[in-house]
Amino acid sequence: MQDYNIRKKLLLKEKLRHNLPLKIGELEKEKLKSDMPIQLIVGFIEMQNVKILLKDNKLLIPRYETEEVIIESFNYINKHSKVLDLCCGTGFIGIAIAKNVNCQVSMVDIDENAIYSSVENAKINNVDKNTDIYLSDLFSSVPKTEQFDLIISNPPYIPENIVLDSSVLNWENHQALFAKEKGNYFYRLILENAKSFLKPKGYLIFEISDWNVNFLKKYPNIDLKIKKDINNKNRIAIIQYKK
Repeated sequence: MQDYNIRKKLLLKEKLRHNLPLKIGELEKEKLKSDMPIQLIVGFIEMQNVKILLKDNKLLIPRYETEEVIIESFNYINKHSKVLDLCCGTGFIGIAIAKNVNCQVSMVDIDENAIYSSVENAKINNVDKNTDIYLSDLFSSVPKTEQFDLIISNPPYIPENIVLDSSVLNWENHQALFAKEKGNYFYRLILENAKSFLKPKGYLIFEISDWNVNFLKKYPNIDLKIKKDINNKNRIAIIQYKK
């Protein structure tokens, strides 16, 4: 756990970023003494012209790295595109695409809390009319007739042996963090099934980390491009199936 004074400075920095009063109330002081993430104390995040409400329901808190994945996706879609956001969580990726590109986005997750959160966040961002949000274990409930220009996903991708900070382990859903097969389980499942849901020239975009790169490079019959994030870490995988 970080020192209280360090966490206090981080909270004030986050409040400054959102133009909030630079005061810390008694309840916030108690939360600072715990390992509650700063974003949960504030209660929301704002990125890409999108506001995402955060509640302590153990959903994954959107990171700034994910914003880079979203920005990259804009290069592959337009207002006429159809997009599928798998493992949507709070809805950040799908809502940001729907709001900034003004295209139709389907968003799915296996977690009911994620669906409730995505629906609420879609409404406050005024994109509920061009988002379809429903419970699905990856493609299980996606109509087989659907064809998408882009399938995008930030699935669980952390290997099960990786040790994370207590602020993550105690406050975020482990199912949204860890994956079997050295962190590659969901990439494998998606790659095995996505082709039938993509248009012939459609793309897959994944948020990844360094430990996922070798698996993706060895995966057969795909064209793969890996892009680094602002911290020079492998972060974005752009994929097309070979004919």
